[in-house]
Amino acid sequence: MRFTSRGDGRAEHGYRGRARAIGRRLKANAASAYELIGRRGRASRTCRHPFRAGRRFEDFLGIALLLVGFAAVFLDPFSVEFRRTLTPEIARTFRSITDLGKSDWILIPTGLFCIFLMALDWTRLNRRMTAALSTLVIYVGYVFTSVAASGIVVIALKVLCGRARPKYYDQLGAFDFSPFTTDAGYASFPSGHATTIFALVTAGFFIFRRARLLLFAIAFWSAVSRFIIGAHYPSDLAMGMLIGISFSYWLARQMAVRRLGFRIDRGDGSIKPLHTRWPLVAGRELVHIARERWRALRPF
Repeated sequence: MRFTSRGDGRAEHGYRGRARAIGRRLKANAASAYELIGRRGRASRTCRHPFRAGRRFEDFLGIALLLVGFAAVFLDPFSVEFRRTLTPEIARTFRSITDLGKSDWILIPTGLFCIFLMALDWTRLNRRMTAALSTLVIYVGYVFTSVAASGIVVIALKVLCGRARPKYYDQLGAFDFSPFTTDAGYASFPSGHATTIFALVTAGFFIFRRARLLLFAIAFWSAVSRFIIGAHYPSDLAMGMLIGISFSYWLARQMAVRRLGFRIDRGDGSIKPLHTRWPLVAGRELVHIARERWRALRPF
């Protein structure tokens, strides 16, 4: 993957000129990225990588119906009473980690980082640096898209379902729905925090496969914290978890078919990263550039 910065040959002076130059580079690089994705998409139509058993859409749908249905019938009616038996210390502990499921701390830095990379003048970078940063922007963009797109799906489902939160359990019960409402008190199903954290860790699983157990342990307890503090029912968490996992998996597979950051293993059909040492390579190149710039600034 290589970006270009067309239309940036004119000399610019002053802040306005620099801003216009950055804007042209950002537009040109975004167009190059869109063109590359479209070209890879057309080429992928001739490749056939069918989903294996257990990874098809209907399999995820069946798991959702079983898991969410079981939680709704057997866990939701009793979850509120169970939560009331917990000590205030436990609630405070989980309240301190529940913000891990917020999307802003993920979307803002990854979005700004992608914009920064797309605004660079790639024609001035050497081949190794171009390869390292292009791989970096692919993976960071994958994380951003997974979290953002799955969050949009969850927001739509919240408005469509309008399930009352557990704080209304005593008055309305566990299955009170008010569709097409924007009231935050009727935004229980599904859990946006669970969707965000599981979309993030699933994306991290495909990029950093060795840390998968740690990542999913963090995601599990972050999602459970939403139940402990009384914001969601267990079925809300189950649905959010499935949305986050399934969307990140689907997006990684679409990228693997196009060989953008990932590939499909011919043996078992699993998704694997194309570049296993990309953080080390990118880090070394960034350190090398920083050292060169520092030496250029030193008077002796």
